[in-house]
Amino acid sequence: MSTTHLGTPPAAAGAAPLARMLALLPLGPLAAYFWVQPQARGAVLLVGAILFWAFDVLPDYVVALGVIVIWNIAGIGPSGPSLSGFASPVWFLLLGVLAVGGGLARSGILQRVAFALLSLFPATFFGQVVALLVGGLLATPLLPLTVARCALMAPLARQVARLLGYPARSRAAVGIGLAAFVGSSLLSRVFLSGATVNLIAWSLLPPETRPGWWMWALAAMPMLLVVTLGSLGVILLRYRPANDRPLERDVIERQRHEIGPLTARERAAGISAAAVLIGLVAGPQLSIDGAWFACLGAIALTATGVLTREHFRGAIDWPLLMFLGVILGMPAMIHQAGVDDQLASALPVLVAWAHGSPGWTLTVLFLIVTAIRFLLSEWVAIPLLTATLLPLAPALGVHPWIVAFVVLVASNVWIAPYQSSSYLAFSSASEGELFAHDQVRAFSSVSMLLTLGGILLSIPLWRLLGLLP
Repeated sequence: MSTTHLGTPPAAAGAAPLARMLALLPLGPLAAYFWVQPQARGAVLLVGAILFWAFDVLPDYVVALGVIVIWNIAGIGPSGPSLSGFASPVWFLLLGVLAVGGGLARSGILQRVAFALLSLFPATFFGQVVALLVGGLLATPLLPLTVARCALMAPLARQVARLLGYPARSRAAVGIGLAAFVGSSLLSRVFLSGATVNLIAWSLLPPETRPGWWMWALAAMPMLLVVTLGSLGVILLRYRPANDRPLERDVIERQRHEIGPLTARERAAGISAAAVLIGLVAGPQLSIDGAWFACLGAIALTATGVLTREHFRGAIDWPLLMFLGVILGMPAMIHQAGVDDQLASALPVLVAWAHGSPGWTLTVLFLIVTAIRFLLSEWVAIPLLTATLLPLAPALGVHPWIVAFVVLVASNVWIAPYQSSSYLAFSSASEGELFAHDQVRAFSSVSMLLTLGGILLSIPLWRLLGLLP
C-alpha cells in the first residue's frame, strides 16, 4: 500500500527515486538535495525566473507560464499558490482598465482631451511635459490605483505626442511618455491615498504612529519637490527637441473643428470612463474593490458598441495579464517555499550594522530594499519588509513611519520591466509608441538617485517634525 499522503503532488511522491538518479550525476548530491527539498526547489525556481526576466532570456509571459508549469510538475506545493494571482482583484483591475483605455482610444474622445491640454497649456514640448506631469500628480491623491492611472494616462500622452507631430519612439515622444509616467506612477508615494501599497504599509504601523493624510503629505514634501523638479529637469535637458516651436493656435482650433461635435460613441466612452474613475475613487469608502468598477466600465463599453469582440480582444494585452497573474501569485509561492522566513531572519543582521548617522542609516536601508526588489515584486516586498523592519525602528533611532516610507519609495523601481506592474501597464496602454525600455533604462537609474536624494534632503524636515532625533 502506498504511503503517499492525500494531496501530495505526484512529482513529490516520486522525489526519492529521481533523487537517487540525480545523485549519480556530476554535482549529483547537490542536485539530489534540492530535488528532495520542496522549499529548495521553490527557491531555485523563483530565483531562476527572476534571472530570466532580468536578462530577457525569453519573453516575460513565457517565463511566467514556465513558473506555473514547473511549480506543478516539480511538486513544489499545491497548485493554488501558483494560480492565486489570477484570482486577484488587481488582475481584474488591469483587465478592466485596459479595456476602458482601448474604448477611449477607439472612440476618439482622447483626441478631444489632448486638444484641451494643448489649449490650456502652451502647445510646446515644455508646456505639454508640465501638463502631463502636473495632471498625473493631481490625479494621484484622488485615484489610489497606480496601475489604473498609468493605463489611463498612457493613451493620452500618446495622443499628445501625435498631435505635436513627434514620431513614435522619437526623443521628444520619449520625453512626453516619461512626463506622464512620472506624474502617474513615480509620485504615488507622496500621498497616503496615492497607492494601495501606501495604505498597506500605513496599516502595518503601530496605531499611535500612523500619520494623517496631511501629515503624510507634509513629511513627503521634500520627496515630491526633488523627484518632480529633478525629473522635469532631466526630461527637458535630455529629450527636448531642438525645434520646440509652439503649434499655432489656429492650427489647433482648425483641427478641433475638423473632428466635429461629440458622437454617441464618444459620449458613451466618456461617461463610462468618468463612472469608472468615480468608482475607483469612491471604492474604498464603499468597501468595494476598484477592479469591479473597471470591469463594469468594460462591460458598458461593450454593451454600447464602443468595443466590439475584435476590438476587445485587441485592447487587452493578454501576455501582460499572464505575466501579471504570476507576479501577483508570487507572495503565495514565496510563502509556500519558505523564502519569506529566510529573508525575515536575514534582514535584521543586514540592517544592524548600519546604525549611526540618520543619513547613513537611511541610505543603507534604501540600498537593501532596492536590492531585494530585484528578487521580489512590490506586492511582496512592501508588506514583508515593512513588517520585518518596523521593530528595528527604535534601535535605528528613526520613527516607524520613516521606515515604512523608505520601504515604499525604494520599492518604486523599474530598472527591469518585471519589477513594476505600473510600468508594464503604462507601456502596454501606450502600445509601445512612446518609448522602448532601452530608451528609458538610464532615466530609471536617475529616478533611483533622485529618490535617494529626496530621502536625504528630508532629514531636516523630519527632525523638525519630531520624526528623527
